[in-house]
Amino acid sequence: LLLLVHGRRIDNLFEFRDHNQTFASSVDDSAQRRINADFVEWGGYLRGRWESGRVRTSLAAGYFDREGGRPGPLGYPSPDARVWRSRADGHLTLRSRGESLRLEVIASRTRERLRDDEGEVGFDPPGTTRSVSDDLCGRVSVSRDAILPQLGIHWRAGVDWRRQWYSEQLNEDEDPRRVRTTVGVTSSLQVDLFGPRLGLQTAWRWQWAEDNFPPLPALPSLPEKPLAVPHLVTAVSPSAGLVWEVLPGRLFCEAHGSRTVRLPTWIELFGHRGGIEGNRDLVPEEVTTWDLALRWRLPGRSWRTRLAWFQARTDSTIIFIQSSHWTHKAWNSGRTETGGLEWEISGRLPGGGHLAANLTWQEALDRGSQRVYHGKQLPFLPPVEAAIRIDQPLRQWRFGVAVIHQAANFRDRRNWEQTRAPARTLCNVSLGWTWPGGKQAAGPAVAVTAELINLTENQVYDVEGFPLPGRSFRLSAQIR
Repeated sequence: LLLLVHGRRIDNLFEFRDHNQTFASSVDDSAQRRINADFVEWGGYLRGRWESGRVRTSLAAGYFDREGGRPGPLGYPSPDARVWRSRADGHLTLRSRGESLRLEVIASRTRERLRDDEGEVGFDPPGTTRSVSDDLCGRVSVSRDAILPQLGIHWRAGVDWRRQWYSEQLNEDEDPRRVRTTVGVTSSLQVDLFGPRLGLQTAWRWQWAEDNFPPLPALPSLPEKPLAVPHLVTAVSPSAGLVWEVLPGRLFCEAHGSRTVRLPTWIELFGHRGGIEGNRDLVPEEVTTWDLALRWRLPGRSWRTRLAWFQARTDSTIIFIQSSHWTHKAWNSGRTETGGLEWEISGRLPGGGHLAANLTWQEALDRGSQRVYHGKQLPFLPPVEAAIRIDQPLRQWRFGVAVIHQAANFRDRRNWEQTRAPARTLCNVSLGWTWPGGKQAAGPAVAVTAELINLTENQVYDVEGFPLPGRSFRLSAQIR
C-alpha cells in the first residue's frame, strides 16, 4: 500500500526586463515585475496491490487541485483573471499470475474554471468560462513466452479503447460538446537467438480515431457555422529493432527504425478559450525515425557509455503560428528533418558517488514547400546541448552539482538574428542530509534537501520575452 500527499505554493513575483515587443531595440525597455502568475496546488495518490488465487489486482486513485492566476502574454496581460483546475482519476489492473493476460480500466475527470470579470482574456466578454472533460479508456493485453533450443520467442498483443468528452461554457452560452473516440490494436514479437546474443523485436500498431466537433465562429458575436462531417483517421505504425551482443556483457550494437502517426491533440484541434484558436482541419503528423548505436560496459559494470546516430523526418509537421495580436493557431507546416549524434556516460565514483553526462549535436531543418522557410533551422532546438551531474555522499550528507549548457538557437522560423536566443549555461547545486532513524534503519527515514537553482542567475528568455526564473532556492523534506 502506498499513500502520497503533496502540496506546493509559488508566487512567481520575479523581476524581468520588458522589451515592449520591440526585441531589436532597447530604447523602450523597462524593468517590470511578473504579476498574477502565482499558484497553489495540492493532491493525493493512493495505490494498493494484492493477490487472490491466480489473479493479482492493483487499484490506484488520485486527486489534484490547483488555483492560480492567468497572467497573459507579454504586451497583453490579464492581472485579475484566475483559473481553478481539478482532476480525479482511477486505475484498475487485473493480471494473471503468469502475466499472460492483463486487463486495465482507467477513468478520469477534469474540471477547469476561468474567472475573467474584467474581460482581460482574448475577445470574450467578461464572465466565467467553465469546462468539464471526461476520459474513459480500457485495455486488454495477452502475452506468451515459448522457449525452444537456442531460440526464445516472446509475443504480446493488445486492444485498447478510449473515449473523451469536453464541454465548455461562457456564462450561459454553451459550446457544442467535443467528442473523440480512438481504438488501437497492437502486436509485438521478440526473438532471442544464441543464448541470447542476437535479439530482434518488431511491433505493429493499428489505430482508428474519430473526432466530432462542429467549427465555432471566430468571435462569440458571429453566427454559428453549420455542422461538419466528423473526422475519421486510420493509421498503421510499425517499428523494428535489432540488438547484437558482440562481446558478452560488454559491447552491444543496436539499430532501430519506426514510422509513427501522431494525431493532433485537443488543444491543436479545438483550441483553448482566450489564447489558442482551434484548427479542426489539421491532419496527423507522420514521423519516420532511424538510429544506430554502440553500448559499452566497462569491466565490473559500474561504468557504461553509449554513442548513437539518429535521424527523424516528420511530414505534415504541426506548429503554432501567431494568428492575431493575442492568439495562436496550429498549422501543418510541411516536412521537417532532424539528425545528429548523442553520447552518454554514467558510472560510480569512489565513496559511493555517481556521475552522469550527455552531449547531443543535432541539425534540425525545415524541409517544407514554403521557400521563405525551406532550409532554415527549426526554432527552439539548439544545435548543441550538454549536461553533467555529480552526486557524492559523505556519511549522512550528500552533495550534488549539475551543469547544463545549450548553444544559441533561433526563436522564429525565419531565423532572424534579432530574435536569436544566446547560449546559456546553468549551474545547480544541492546539499542533502538523511537521518535513517531507529536501529539498522528500521524506523522512519527523514531526508532534507536544499537546492540552489540557476546559481549564476542566467536570465536569457526563450518565449514572449519572459526570462528564465532567476536564482531560486528550494527546500524539501521527505519522511518515509
